[in-house]
Amino acid sequence: MELIFALALVVVIYLVLLFFDGFFKSCMHYPYDAFLRSTGLSVKFLRLQWRTTGLNRSIVKWSTKYPRILDWSFNVGVYLSLLLMPFAVVLIVASSFHSGNQQHGYGGGAASAAAGGGKAVGSDRHTERRMVELDLLIPGVNLPISEIGYYIAALAINSVVHELGHGLAAVLEDVQIRGFGLQVMLIIPIAYTQLDTDQLMALKVWKRLRVLCAGIWHNLILGLFTYLLFVSTPMLFSSLYRTNEAVIVTGLKNNSPLAGARGLEQGDIIKSINACGIHHEESWFACLLQTIQSPPAYCVSTDFVHLNDESVPISHKNDGLIECCDSENTASSCFEYLVDANEAQQRRLLLPDNVTQDERGLRELIENGCFRSAVNLTARLLTIKQQGFGHAGHAVKHSPHSLQLWFTRLALLVKLGQYEIARVEAEPFGSLSNPDVFYEFYHPDMHADRKGSMAPFAFRILLADLPVYLGAPRVALDRLTELLAIVSQIKGYFDRATVPHAKEAGELWTARENRVLHSIVNCALVVKDYGLVEQLLGRLTESAASNGQQKRTLLSAWGRIRLQCGDIMGAERKFAEARRLKEDKTSEVVDLIDRGLFAVAQNDFQGALALFQKASSLAPANTMLYNNMGVCLLYSGKLKEAISMYESAIQRNPKPCLNESLLVNLSTLYDPPPAPSEEEEQ
Repeated sequence: MELIFALALVVVIYLVLLFFDGFFKSCMHYPYDAFLRSTGLSVKFLRLQWRTTGLNRSIVKWSTKYPRILDWSFNVGVYLSLLLMPFAVVLIVASSFHSGNQQHGYGGGAASAAAGGGKAVGSDRHTERRMVELDLLIPGVNLPISEIGYYIAALAINSVVHELGHGLAAVLEDVQIRGFGLQVMLIIPIAYTQLDTDQLMALKVWKRLRVLCAGIWHNLILGLFTYLLFVSTPMLFSSLYRTNEAVIVTGLKNNSPLAGARGLEQGDIIKSINACGIHHEESWFACLLQTIQSPPAYCVSTDFVHLNDESVPISHKNDGLIECCDSENTASSCFEYLVDANEAQQRRLLLPDNVTQDERGLRELIENGCFRSAVNLTARLLTIKQQGFGHAGHAVKHSPHSLQLWFTRLALLVKLGQYEIARVEAEPFGSLSNPDVFYEFYHPDMHADRKGSMAPFAFRILLADLPVYLGAPRVALDRLTELLAIVSQIKGYFDRATVPHAKEAGELWTARENRVLHSIVNCALVVKDYGLVEQLLGRLTESAASNGQQKRTLLSAWGRIRLQCGDIMGAERKFAEARRLKEDKTSEVVDLIDRGLFAVAQNDFQGALALFQKASSLAPANTMLYNNMGVCLLYSGKLKEAISMYESAIQRNPKPCLNESLLVNLSTLYDPPPAPSEEEEQ
């Protein structure tokens, strides 16, 4: 709101100036025109300009005072500018790619339905220290409004020094300076030097480069001077401030776990964390990283536990949780005693008590496949937020964090096959259209005046998809169709809108529309409505026309669906279209899988096995290939070879191959069902 108000105020000021400029030009033309010529001022829409020739004599005087030094300096500036130019281009391109990779993407869904299995992939937020990167500064976004004055002053100084370099170099090369000026575009100051263009273009290439590169050279000198001033600041102000001794707490968020009687207060000085000394910024981050990687508690002896047991009262709550520290007791903490550290290291199954009781612990459980423990941990985390078991009928205050926890919990229940429990727990959310899941429902100070829904879009997809797992795909189809209508309406608005960031918002909602279409395709496959599948895949393929790889994946999935329908010729046509879009090694693997599935549809299991083996050599981590090879070996009458192949695949790649589909098939091969008797066949 501060940014919008500030920009609106600036625009109003410009409109007022533009109005009076037009008024004076029409009513007091000659006096006003003389005033503008004498001052060098001019007013245009969202731009103020000032031009003067009063600095020409000073610039000429400065350039002729030390001509040899300036001549040598500008030669060095040309060499350095040409040397650093490639690095600057690479840095800008790399920073652009890095910024692009931070955007959230969304994966497909139709391909997984055709391939016979899918894997839900989630994004894990992480923080990394970036060494060299260019960041776009946007006032009010990543540049606080309170610091806008420093930003404008830095731009003004940098721009003036830059143009001064052009002016000094131009005088040395006998190029006439027509004027020097400063203009403000909205709130951004820009200096400029007017040179005689004909004289400049008449110079030899080297002399012209000296003039053009002089501004860059001056910016390099200014940057070096600023850096030296920055690193020498502690020494210059050593009598006023202490540096490299500790860090000071300047503020705490209201919902910070470190706030309160047990935590920190504004003005506290932190000298160490868990015996890790803090002296400067680098040591601060190093100590935080060390704390994250260290155990969440300390192991103490049994004697110590028995001796101090009375100081930590233990009480059992109705929901089964143990509260070992009273909420008003700020002197005691809870510890877990491990009998044998070696025994603890050998444990393969993580429990909620073995990880930190926060999002980091939840991610650790999910990454290690401990889904039941993760469900139990979500119950604890929701209990902390006064939600979940035992809070039915109570007033609930949702937040983005709590809704993310609910989404994670329901997704885990679906993953575990606990569909009925997921249905019961998802029932209160409905279609996430209740007022309490929107920012506007709460006080503006709680969420910094944010607007819209707090629920993640994937949560809406999950709630709409849930009836499929409960045997009601038609209900899911109705919910997804309703969601698609809403998403398409929002996407259409941004496609027509001219507001800032409308293009990025349109791309985001296009991706969401495609994600809903993928879910509808999966529902249509369940109810065997292949006409709807063909219609939606055609729509998705047209939408992905500009993305060759995405279109290639959709065409491949389309061909596999036609194989399921028994349309061999139609599948071959789609595979041929996909093959024409093949770009890289990954596309080669997909092409081999398509050909292998086509061979399976024609009962050519030996040929399919050869194609899957070739694809496996290119993508050894693809577990679907091992599964398909095992099926081909089984239907070729090679049961022992199929079992051996499964076992060797699991031993080589235990983490990716220990998935449900492959293990179920291996268990079936270990104990195959008996052949039907003659009576059963009759």
